Amino acid sequence: MIHIVLHMSRSVATSPTTLRIVATLANSLVSIATRLIAGSLNMPEALLRDTGEFVVAYVAEVEQRSALVCPRRVMRDLRQRQHVTHRNPSQR
Repeated sequence: MIHIVLHMSRSVATSPTTLRIVATLANSLVSIATRLIAGSLNMPEALLRDTGEFVVAYVAEVEQRSALVCPRRVMRDLRQRQHVTHRNPSQR
């Protein structure tokens, strides 16, 4: 019986419809969380998102190099990567 349940759960989890629903739910949860955090900090959502992206990029850079780096360079590199991926979405 457990084999049937595992097989069914795998087939449901990999169907395009299920993946689309999960992606939609994840995006909705992120949007709601962003609104709640931005509201509690009394700041615009766009500023919160950009700050979050900067912090993630900065932490990734520090972890990669194991040393503090220039925040301006990290932001410049982040903008350059975003510019490249927006121009060529297949690189995502």
